[in-house]
Amino acid sequence: MDQYMECWITNDEIYGKNFTGCLMRGVFNKIKVAYQHVFHMKESVRCWVNTVMDGGVDCIEEIDDRDLEKFGLLWSEKIENMFPEYMICSRLGFFSGRPSCLKIAEEVFGNAELWKAMSGYMSCLVRKVLPAIRDC
Repeated sequence: MDQYMECWITNDEIYGKNFTGCLMRGVFNKIKVAYQHVFHMKESVRCWVNTVMDGGVDCIEEIDDRDLEKFGLLWSEKIENMFPEYMICSRLGFFSGRPSCLKIAEEVFGNAELWKAMSGYMSCLVRKVLPAIRDC
């Protein structure tokens, strides 16, 4: 939440590349610090995770601004009416067996419009993941 507020304050547009990049970069950096202290991973796994996370941020540049805005609006629309339950499911796991969580997973993550809007991003991410497997 802190990262969201920081990015919201420093960026004019909430669905733009700058905001999204700021949010992802900040969250990924915090995740990297946390998992390095919590998990004892082999260096190759750590390399792969870092490369994929950095690639995820880099790939934002591959997203068309209209697709990013469409994704943000579709995402907001999908979770707007189920936000409290969405937060519970985020904590429990969407595939925890809780019927409402399975419904949300289907509604949000199984939405073809959302995935179509992010197809350029997903293609870029695959291009980042494959070399990471080879290089790490």
